[in-house]
Amino acid sequence: MKLRKRIRKDRPESWEVDLGMVHGKRVQRFFKNKAEAERFFTQVKEARRRDGDRALLETWEITEYRSAKAACKEMGIQLSEAMEVCRKYYLPPVAAPALPELLGLFLDSKTATGRRANYVTALKNSIGAFIGAHKGVELAALSRDVVAKYIYSMGVGPKSQLNTRGDIRSFFEWARKAKFLAKNPLVGDDGHIEIDEPERDKEITAFGVEEVAAILRACLRPEFRNLMGYVTAAVFLGVRPEEIKRSPLSSLHLRERTFVVLGLHAKTRSRRTIGMPRVAAVWFRLWRWYCPDMPAFAFPNLRKRFDALRKAAGITVWPHDVLRHTFGSMHLAAFEDEALTQKMMGHRPGEDTFVQHYRATYTVSGALLTKRIATEFWALTPKRVR
Repeated sequence: MKLRKRIRKDRPESWEVDLGMVHGKRVQRFFKNKAEAERFFTQVKEARRRDGDRALLETWEITEYRSAKAACKEMGIQLSEAMEVCRKYYLPPVAAPALPELLGLFLDSKTATGRRANYVTALKNSIGAFIGAHKGVELAALSRDVVAKYIYSMGVGPKSQLNTRGDIRSFFEWARKAKFLAKNPLVGDDGHIEIDEPERDKEITAFGVEEVAAILRACLRPEFRNLMGYVTAAVFLGVRPEEIKRSPLSSLHLRERTFVVLGLHAKTRSRRTIGMPRVAAVWFRLWRWYCPDMPAFAFPNLRKRFDALRKAAGITVWPHDVLRHTFGSMHLAAFEDEALTQKMMGHRPGEDTFVQHYRATYTVSGALLTKRIATEFWALTPKRVR
């Protein structure tokens, strides 16, 4: 249980009581002032000490329990006995095929619903690795403990563990709906797998003027000029990496100074038109002059070339998604319009994704990100960085 203060821009201050996981789902309560929150926190703490998690049952849950208990009493049996009968005699009506065949059916169902090829491939790799580690095991034998043991043995960070758990749970849920499983072993209070939360409170950072100038300066070298368009779209327009890779050159309109991310290429499937600042237009024109025959923003060995660019620029600290963080932070600091910044980055209205995951207060070097620094950033033309 946790008691914490919530501060959001343009919203009144509030207090949150986080009760943790209760019957398989996170329970949170919100209050207008600290006194009410502390009163509730104390009451729940005392009730939990006295009654355990029963103190947190909703009214409808208590009603459902009493109704089930009354029905069992009429039949002369205990509620626990009724549950044992269900577990013993409720069998899935369809015999489950081997796990590799099940995975193929699961992936086909995802493809049929219009999911992107990259997403389906990621599922294939994630669940395929899990199935490969349990060759010859039947679907019904894959319990919560089996999954937990596999996840803890992966040797990856909390975020990857959470993603893997979600993929496997999705696979189990599909199998349940297809009548191959009686119950999804990863759903409900007894199916929860405890995983350390990712470092959500870790400070978000962005590149400063020096780091961005070094990257752009490296892009001017003949061997890295083909990366200039990709870097410009990422750092001066805030386009997501996968969106840049999917977008054709026709997305770039230099005369109108706009960049169009089509719904087909956007992460959120929502089309957006990004107004191009002057500095971005200058770099894009230079890129087309240097590389007139390039068919797209990305190319097959992009990752290797990008790693070489980072080394050439002398960048040793490269946080995840830092170019997009840099755009969002610099745009907000310079123009002081959060709604416009969110719109350009493709966030839906009302989301707090930008504040939680993209807006940086400091640069990677530890400098405070001020409007002066942001103004210098938006003036980083080729003449300035040479």
